Amino acid sequence: MKKIKNYLKTGILLIGILTSMTNCQKEDLFNTQTLQQTSKKQIQAITSFQNNFSLDNFKDDFVRNNLIIKWDEFIVTENPDTSLSYEFLTNLNATVSFNNPKNNLNSKYKLIVTVSENKDVDFEIVKFLGKNKNLLKDIGLKYLNGFNGATYHYNLNGDLIKLEGFDKGKFVHTLKNKYDSLNNVAERAPVDAGWVLVLTERYTDWFFNQGTSYSYSTSHLESRSLEYVYFGSSSGNYNTDSAAHEHYPHTPSPSIPVDIHPDEIIIDSTFSNLPKINCTLEQLLKTNSMKEILVDFFGTDALYDLKFQVVDNCNTNNDVNGCAENNLNLDGSVTISIFSGSINSTENPTLFLAKTIVHEAIHANIYAQVKKLNNGVTPSNNDFAILYEEYRQKKNWSHEYMANKYLTTISKTLRAVHPLLGDQTFIDDRNTFPNWDWDKFYKEISWLGLYNTVEGQIHLQNPDYGIDSNIYVNGAKSDSTIIPKCD
Repeated sequence: MKKIKNYLKTGILLIGILTSMTNCQKEDLFNTQTLQQTSKKQIQAITSFQNNFSLDNFKDDFVRNNLIIKWDEFIVTENPDTSLSYEFLTNLNATVSFNNPKNNLNSKYKLIVTVSENKDVDFEIVKFLGKNKNLLKDIGLKYLNGFNGATYHYNLNGDLIKLEGFDKGKFVHTLKNKYDSLNNVAERAPVDAGWVLVLTERYTDWFFNQGTSYSYSTSHLESRSLEYVYFGSSSGNYNTDSAAHEHYPHTPSPSIPVDIHPDEIIIDSTFSNLPKINCTLEQLLKTNSMKEILVDFFGTDALYDLKFQVVDNCNTNNDVNGCAENNLNLDGSVTISIFSGSINSTENPTLFLAKTIVHEAIHANIYAQVKKLNNGVTPSNNDFAILYEEYRQKKNWSHEYMANKYLTTISKTLRAVHPLLGDQTFIDDRNTFPNWDWDKFYKEISWLGLYNTVEGQIHLQNPDYGIDSNIYVNGAKSDSTIIPKCD
């Protein structure tokens, strides 16, 4: 993002701009793809805008850190008072998703620079939020044909200075004297003239570059905000029990469509700020094995989102490294928590962290299938109903179920992700061991966290357990990498 000095050099602004625009008629519009199509004086004016524009003091962290102005893509209009308005495109365009898809909205940000007859310059960040995505493509403050929604006008400090609602392109209502009360969650109810106070969570979406296409990876929560949204006559249909989600692609590119995924793997900042665990998850999500485990969280029929976070305490019976919450959150998500102490341990290589993530992902998968079963939905595993009845009365039943039915899945996933974890030195070294058995290696690591199950106790009584554990588990603790591979 361009960071420009935060002081106004009004003395050098736009000398001669009005003269250069004498050929423009009122409401005349020209769209430049390159600055070569503009006059030298207009180039000087735009350069001056750049030098005087800054979001350093903008209150919204997400906008301040992510908004990029496209200085070579703009339109110019002459206003009735003879002032000129430059409307610059930006990189931020998104879908705002609600639990009820009928309420979904689309947003677009623009920078408006107004130059008065006296050469005074005013900057505004304007967000257009409306129902019809296609209408937003060419929308402008003077070109609102068919627009149903609202415009939000912010100064460069991030103060909301004007909020207006439109119906079919015509101004219908402005919401006044509400701006100071946006932190009052109790006001999240329909208000006059179709306005609703909405909690919006903004995410950046990360994708894997697969050469000719991109594959969705994870969504990182950037910020939350409360703002009034204009629904018009449909405001009564808004569900106030959940937040709206607004998604933007990381490193925006024309080849990455906005909000292309129906599923969401949400990464909390406690997780994303720790490369060792965050990068390990990213590598896991590249494997088909991990996607198979999380099948109930992917696809157009996914009923739940999945959240990852890091905690200092994990209340769990057997897992000292992680836990998955059994109950769904209010927003319909399942949370996986990883214990911070296990991440920072020098005896916990990235492969062991991968095992912990897989282990907790299986818990999440089991919980999702239980929820489906209790709601009368057939789980993706057709045998789950029978197996659930067999295990659910047992103490620590999900671990018993995992030890009996998922050990091969864990081992398969660890084998798939291991080459992606930057552990090639360890792999090459163990390949020189004459009796090294990779099947035993991944299986032995898969047992970690499951020793207190019936099957785990049987495994511990195996005469070969002590030797295998020393060779494979202790060998990995001492020699396998603890350095994450991030790419």
